[in-house]
Amino acid sequence: MDRLIVRVGAAATVLALAVDPFTQQLVQYQQRQVPQKHGIADIPRADRYSRGRFFTAQPAVVSSDPPIPQAFADADFVMQSAVLYGLTQPTEMITQQLPHTCTSGNCTWDAFESLSVCSVCNDLSDKVVEYRDYNYLYTYLQTGGGIGILEMGTAFRLPNGLFIDGFDGWNYTTKYVSLKIPGGIFMTTYGTGNTSETVSLQDIDTLIWSMTFLKVHPPQDGLNQTWPNLDIEARECGLYYCVNQYNSTLSNSTLSEDFSEVTSVKRDPDSWQVTSSKWADVLNSSTVSSLNFDDKLSAAPRSDLSLGGNYNISQEAVKSISSYFSDFFSTDLNITHNVTETQQARLNGYIMANNNLQYKPSSMQAFNTSNDLPATFASLAKSMSNSIRANDDGAKVQAGTVYETVTFYKIEWEWISLHCFFIIAATVFIILTIYQTRLRGTPAWKSSSLAVLSRGLMVGHTFKGAETMSDLTARARSERACLYGNYSEIHESREDVELEEIVIGPSDVQKIFKGARSIR
Repeated sequence: MDRLIVRVGAAATVLALAVDPFTQQLVQYQQRQVPQKHGIADIPRADRYSRGRFFTAQPAVVSSDPPIPQAFADADFVMQSAVLYGLTQPTEMITQQLPHTCTSGNCTWDAFESLSVCSVCNDLSDKVVEYRDYNYLYTYLQTGGGIGILEMGTAFRLPNGLFIDGFDGWNYTTKYVSLKIPGGIFMTTYGTGNTSETVSLQDIDTLIWSMTFLKVHPPQDGLNQTWPNLDIEARECGLYYCVNQYNSTLSNSTLSEDFSEVTSVKRDPDSWQVTSSKWADVLNSSTVSSLNFDDKLSAAPRSDLSLGGNYNISQEAVKSISSYFSDFFSTDLNITHNVTETQQARLNGYIMANNNLQYKPSSMQAFNTSNDLPATFASLAKSMSNSIRANDDGAKVQAGTVYETVTFYKIEWEWISLHCFFIIAATVFIILTIYQTRLRGTPAWKSSSLAVLSRGLMVGHTFKGAETMSDLTARARSERACLYGNYSEIHESREDVELEEIVIGPSDVQKIFKGARSIR
């Protein structure tokens, strides 16, 4: 039994040492976002966009082939800036440019729809045709007085007339190699706002701009590839007006948006109509339906372009944006070459090497350095959408919910198990100790130091002057102790005691007590 008590006491002591770590886990806290009653959360959306300048000469010549330009357009400068920014930044950065209001830095918005710009890119690899031709492009595109060489080599073309050619053996470098191989073409493009001139986007009736690419990629590391065995990317990408559904979230002042096109919203067939009967009589159906800017025929007045009846773009916006894209993404190269006996080449952008990098127009730099053309056009569409949403005619916004950070405390009751076990062990230990003490008839002074200390005045004279442990022990053996209590009670539990009178204290202040002593 003694060993059991000792073990229980030891276990209780060890458990007591582990209480603090368990206590720390007892109360847990976490931070949650809860709606704030007072706060502002706004993010822009657009139903109608009409920014941009558009005007015509007065009086305008109503004809299917006016003799001189008579329509003039200039896109809103904010939109022009958005196009430039979209060409050079990833979508994540562009999203942060959208103006928004959130007083706490943490807001959410329910899904909403807005007038936007969408992008699409199609792989045209299966439509590329390889053929033999003279190196026409190097001779006619170079600037700076380079050497013109017409030598039979390998060329590639697409169904819309875009082509690229090169000197067989050219190894993708901007440096002059030899008189026989002086340079090469890195990329050719054809941009248009007419769906009929595209390869794969003829079913998009809200087309803003389409670009077809034939882009040469450098050889992979360790491969000594030369023209025409270099990797050629054939792709067509386009931008068009659409309606997107947005799910916007602001977390720690960082805006993120998931969006997808609402494909059920189509172009209203009764929109974008020529409002002048004189012009309507001279324009053919393809010109009437096209959104492409023409400096002669765009003088015809039109109604808004409408998507689904609820989203509208004015004639000024449509024409000015189309004009800006035409000026910025294409240039007149006066190419008169035929890629087949019956098909004339189409090409209005390029970048090439002639001992240095040459390109027209300037926007070709962004496409040449892009490693992901679909991502570049997605960023461009996102940036334009931001501009449209931020400059809606009615300055419309979508209201959201403001959240604030609140700390919640939670009691993890499973961590209190050690406390309970400790209390149980300590209780068992005390009960066993009390039980054993009572069972053996052990008086209080044997289990309590207070009982001993309380008799200090009575035995102080006995130990006076003792300085060592041996002195204290010797004097204690020669002294008799007087215990309080009822002798009959002691005698009942202990038969080895007898009652006697005990004299305590010096002779002048002696006191006589009745006590019990062991007779063993």
